[in-house]
Amino acid sequence: MLALLALVLAFTALFVSPSAAAVGLAPRYGAQGTIGSPANGTNIMPGAPFAFLYTPRSDYCLVSNNFTVWLLTSPPSSPFGGDMTGHFFGRFAYSTFDPAPSQLTMPDFSQSGAFSAGANASAQPMYFAVLEEWGSCDPALGSHFSLAANHIIYNGTTAAT
Repeated sequence: MLALLALVLAFTALFVSPSAAAVGLAPRYGAQGTIGSPANGTNIMPGAPFAFLYTPRSDYCLVSNNFTVWLLTSPPSSPFGGDMTGHFFGRFAYSTFDPAPSQLTMPDFSQSGAFSAGANASAQPMYFAVLEEWGSCDPALGSHFSLAANHIIYNGTTAAT
């Protein structure tokens, strides 16, 4: 799953990087969706529920299809060349058959899972990311993608700046 995210981030970077904008590859439509909760700098303890709110991109002739929610140990960027780890919260649709929950639960990374051992971390900076799939009135070969991300503190006690 993280490999798929890395691939999409690589293509998304073409549309959000300053160098891409300089050569005319900037997005044609309005701003990307926004993460309302958790806000930047939010401390979230392992196993704790936390509020989740994502407002998708929307405008005349735009439709948000689905979005996936991730917790990443590295900033979401491209090209993917590192060892990114994290957690996949799920794939959701905005206000339709599979809406996102208003709360998610922070995974406890100290617990082992599948074939890997857990690891402890305190005050660990992490990145809460939403990758949105959307369409427009213009013909396209597949979906458009946009990325929103907020930084959070995993297992921390003070707010980040």
